[in-house]
Amino acid sequence: MTKDEIEKMPASRQMDSLVKSLVMGGLPPVGYDILWDYIPHYSTDITAAWQVAESFPIFYFESNKELKEYFSMIGSDFETAVTAETAPLAICRAALLWHKHLANIGGV
Repeated sequence: MTKDEIEKMPASRQMDSLVKSLVMGGLPPVGYDILWDYIPHYSTDITAAWQVAESFPIFYFESNKELKEYFSMIGSDFETAVTAETAPLAICRAALLWHKHLANIGGV
């Protein structure tokens, strides 16, 4: 996935599956319905998304409720900086961008 694709990806069970498998560790991103019951709703549930945020030693999050915009970044790496219309979506996009960036520098 490209950075642009991640930044445009909507909240979905596909995103939840990617976050689970690539960031949180777990099941591979497959489409079998039976697996969906075991994958948290990271991209739509703030409690589940916050577990993703807490898995990083340095995580930055800011909200502008007036504009309905949420900003998320992992560490001090602006490659992971992203905004979204919901907090869980911003957190998930930043986590997927972190994974992509880590893979690009040979860390995954």
